[in-house]
This record gives sequence, C-alpha cells and structure tokens, in this order.
Amino acid sequence: MDYKILALMLKSKDFHKYVPETVRDFIDEVETDVLEAHINRVMTSPIKYVNSFDRPLYQLYFIASWANLYNSLLEDKKISLLEVATGDSCYVINALEHHSSDKGEYVTFNLNKKLSSSFIAKNIDKAVKIKVIEDNGMNVSNYFTQNSFDIIAFHHAVNDIVQTIIAEIEGIDTINCDWWVQEPEMLRAVIKHHRNGTLKQNAYGSFIKIVDVCSQVLKTGGYMIFDNRTFAIKEGLDYSTEFHDSYIAMAREWINESALPLKEITVDGYDSKWWMILKKV
Repeated sequence: MDYKILALMLKSKDFHKYVPETVRDFIDEVETDVLEAHINRVMTSPIKYVNSFDRPLYQLYFIASWANLYNSLLEDKKISLLEVATGDSCYVINALEHHSSDKGEYVTFNLNKKLSSSFIAKNIDKAVKIKVIEDNGMNVSNYFTQNSFDIIAFHHAVNDIVQTIIAEIEGIDTINCDWWVQEPEMLRAVIKHHRNGTLKQNAYGSFIKIVDVCSQVLKTGGYMIFDNRTFAIKEGLDYSTEFHDSYIAMAREWINESALPLKEITVDGYDSKWWMILKKV
C-alpha cells in the first residue's frame, strides 16, 4: 500500500486500538511526512526492527492495507473470508474486524497445534465470527460448498505453503512441532531445492492444487489476495533475501501457467512485487 496514504490513515487514529499507547502517541506527535518515512524504512526489504515502534508500524501496515482492500473491492460490510496458512498472525482478521465488525465471518485451517492454540487465544474477544478448523486446508471442500467465500487471503502464505510442501518431502514434522523452532530447517530445505533447480518440480503441483481447491469455494467475482515480505533474520540461515522477495512473482508465474479461472487486477498503491490480487471469473 502507498506509504503516504497509509500515513494519513494512521494519523486519523482509526487503527489506534491495535497498538500500545506509546505507539499511538508517537503516531500522533510526528508529522505525516516523518511517519511516511518511518513506514518506508520499516517495510524496506530485508526488514529489520530497529526502534520500539517498528514492529507495531509493520503490523499497522498490513492491518490498514487489508482493511483498505476490503473497502475498495467489496462495498458490503458483510464479508466471508477464508485465510490460508494463518499461523497465529492477526493482521487479516484485525482488518476484517475493523471493516466488518460482527458482520464479518472468518475461517482458517491450521494443522500446527501450537499455532492454532495461540491464534485462538489472541482472538477470543473479536467481534467477527471465527471458525478455526484443525485440518489441512486442502480439505476445504469437505467443509464448505462452492462459492462460499468473498475473499481468500494468503497473507505471507506462499512461503509457508512451499515450506510445508518441501518439509513433507524431506520428512520434517510441521504439525506437532514449534513452528518457529523448526522453521530454520524448513528454510534450509527450501533453499536447497531452489539452488538445485528442483523447487518447481517438487512444489508446483501441490501449490496449484491448494490454489485450485480454494478457487472452488471462492465466489465468482470474489478475490484471492496474496502478500509477502522478507525479514533480515533469514539471511543468517544461509538463505536468500532475493529468493524470498520473489515469492509473489513465482506464485504469479505458476498460477498463470495453471489456467485457473483467476484474473489479476491492479489496485492503486499496491506494489505487484509484494501483492497479487486475483479475481475469480
């Protein structure tokens, strides 16, 4: 999302409830152009938190960006949303609560038990209706009929999906583990396949199958939205910022090859390097 527009949105105080009081005071006190510069610095890849308000600004970037998309793409406050590979992040659901309040319906699939428990604990008081299904998202059609959702969200999810696919091939447990402890091993496995030229061969089919089953429960005219960012900490794992930065481009290439009934649209202020917005046709 355009950082100047985001700075103006944050100055309006509409998103204050999602950050501590000290961060609210910081946002209120600085000039809009200074806030814009801070957001730009925080979101520059690879992301590294320097100041105490950096992580909250990162969080607000995504909450406000997703809320703005809901408002731009769908006039109705009543939105049914499925999020894929949520982990325990709350950006998409916070944006839905901000936009729709109790008219919003949120569903996620989560096989990792610790992340699922953490997500439920974080969102127990949300106004939106929430359903967490402890199953593989690949089985979404067992729970929902076609044309069930207005939006399917892949927030920072392409990498998680690819990591999970490769982890299964490599025999790495992603269900009963602490995801964050296990993630370095998954990252090393993914980058190994990338450098060996075997990543697409091993991940393309399963990735497209997930997108396909999700597109089936997406309403015609509904939207599938992807975003991505890269953190500096991954560099210490013999990883590659350049590779991680390219996840949206890779997903775009694979989906275009698949001939699924999804057409990419552009929304002003959303950089195609970091965002992909697909409409079901």
